[in-house]
Amino acid sequence: MIEIDVNYPGGNVIVQRCEGNTFYLAPDLRDTNTWWFYYNFCVRGGAGKKIKFVFERHACSPYGPGVSYDGENWAYYPERITGNEFSFEYEFKENENAVWFSWSLPYQLKRFKEKFGCSTVFEWTEICKTEKGRSVPLLKGGKGEKIICFSCRHHCCESVAEYVLEGVLKEIENNECLREQYTFYVLPFVDLDGVEDGDQGKNRAPHDHNRDYGENTKQIYNTTGAWTSLLKNLDFCAGVDIHDPWLWYGVNAHTSFVFSAKDEKGLESLSKILEKVTEKSALRHEREWDMVFGRDWNTESNANGASAKDFYKRCGADIACSLEIPYFPTFKATVDDFVAFGKDLAKALDLYFTGVKND
Repeated sequence: MIEIDVNYPGGNVIVQRCEGNTFYLAPDLRDTNTWWFYYNFCVRGGAGKKIKFVFERHACSPYGPGVSYDGENWAYYPERITGNEFSFEYEFKENENAVWFSWSLPYQLKRFKEKFGCSTVFEWTEICKTEKGRSVPLLKGGKGEKIICFSCRHHCCESVAEYVLEGVLKEIENNECLREQYTFYVLPFVDLDGVEDGDQGKNRAPHDHNRDYGENTKQIYNTTGAWTSLLKNLDFCAGVDIHDPWLWYGVNAHTSFVFSAKDEKGLESLSKILEKVTEKSALRHEREWDMVFGRDWNTESNANGASAKDFYKRCGADIACSLEIPYFPTFKATVDDFVAFGKDLAKALDLYFTGVKND
């Protein structure tokens, strides 16, 4: 008997109906106001069968869904997937009794704990409890005068961003000079409940975590409240909030800084440095794709001042930005590619603040 299982951290899908070996599925939106695309499910009992999965809207990138054979390690296997943006077929081998499929490359708290839970570089503390009682980790490392803050998973489904943050932290662990010059505060899971429950997070009602920072906004989330209380008392020079964008078209296939104003020379300079640092990397940053103020959706009419980057800017940070990491770049990216980009990001920030020019 074929079973669709979502009862594990990050699990999310609704089975609408089943016709033979064809399953009609949809993302579970729960308390999300609009359609969003995240799903993550396990197929059990499919060994030796060819099974088709059909969605009503965009569900499969050009590389197919993310696939895992243990529920923890993820990659793309387009050679084993047939279909289109709205459906895919997978032929299970005789020994494949359980295979996991997801929108992209999931990242759960378990992996982060395995990577940094016993770190000798980062002090791991609890910034607060979530609304459901989970302990939200805050990491602090380094002893330099300049303070840099990182945040991630304001939108809990944006898991690829977490691999980039992992790369940032690995670079800090491996680079003593960084730890001598800077102090780092890291909030890796802003919406930890959503991450572990398998929510979308984007456009959550009545507003999502990244719209909880307005000057006239009543904060409704424990984590954002604790984070703002901490940062208000810090003189930090950079606040970088890492995200993933929309689907896989155009600018969504490239890394991009999201600007808060028309004139941000510091961020322009950092973007130029990151372009230089990544010129030989698999995942490259190209300034032409930056979401400068006034481009596409980044307009005055959409700027409500309630995002994390807006808060970082109000705190006076020299660099206050969102950084969009594509779920699906223009090539079949691996987990290691995203981690490597995070290492490059840490190097670029250092070059910016030490005044090294990359003309």
